[in-house]
Amino acid sequence: MRNRKRRMENFTFYDYREICTHLEQMVQNGWMLKRIGLFWEYERIEPARLHFAVSHCRGIKEEIEEKDGGRLPQDGWKQVCQSDRMGIYCCSREEAPPFGSTAKEELEAVRGIGIKRYLFSGLLVFAAALLQEWTFFISGPGFYRSAV
Repeated sequence: MRNRKRRMENFTFYDYREICTHLEQMVQNGWMLKRIGLFWEYERIEPARLHFAVSHCRGIKEEIEEKDGGRLPQDGWKQVCQSDRMGIYCCSREEAPPFGSTAKEELEAVRGIGIKRYLFSGLLVFAAALLQEWTFFISGPGFYRSAV
């Protein structure tokens, strides 16, 4: 029986509810998340009931210590893994305490990540579309008739 599993998960980085629900189901089936990237890596554990939280404000451990003074571990939350600015946390308490960041902070963080990730590629696609239109008008409609 394998003790590690790698899966390519199809989640958008801002869909935290789906990610949390998926991770809670995986832990109940005996698989705990160890690493995220292109492939999400899971490790076999005893089935448990854990609560998960995803934060884009708290992706880096130094920021957690700087902002909260290390308060999250005292509240029962521990960091499972991180990827870039997204941190995934779990809590084994029956009633999970509220996670530290507010909805406004999370929204601003997601907006910043989205701009960083997708602005350049969007501009690149727009420039390619403009180039394609420009070459079409430069060559003129006679070009396509003569090629047929």
